[in-house]
Amino acid sequence: MIGFFKLRERFLKAIENDTLSHAHIIIGPDGIGKSLLVETLSREILGFGDRDSVDIVRVRPEKTIITVNQVREVVIEASLRPYEGYKKVIIFYEANTFYGEPKQLADNTHFSSYGAYELAKCMIQGIKASDLAL
Repeated sequence: MIGFFKLRERFLKAIENDTLSHAHIIIGPDGIGKSLLVETLSREILGFGDRDSVDIVRVRPEKTIITVNQVREVVIEASLRPYEGYKKVIIFYEANTFYGEPKQLADNTHFSSYGAYELAKCMIQGIKASDLAL
C-alpha cells in the first residue's frame, strides 16, 4: 500500500477510537491499491486482522453495472445481523453506471466554483499533512 500510509493510519486511529463514520468512498485510478486498502481496513473494522470474514459483503458489478437485484440483495443483507461479530462491512467495487442510468457515471463537481474550492482545499490539506518542503 505504497502512498496510503497516512490515510491508513488515520483510518486505524478512527477505528481504535470508535470514531469511524458509517460510510466512506475511496476513489482513484486503477492499480494504486484501493482494493488492498479497503480489504485491509474492512478486516480491521471487524477486528479480524488478517482473517477474512463472512461479514465483509463484496458487491462487484455484473459487466459494467450494479444491477437492481444486486442492490436489493445488499439491502436485505444489510438488514440482517452480522454472523461473526457486531458489525458488517459492505464494499461496492467500481462500476461504470447503475441500472437504468443511460450514461456512464461522471463526477463533474470539480467543474463548479464550489467543487473547485473543495478540491483545492483537500489538496492543500493533503500537502500540509504530508509535511512536504515546498
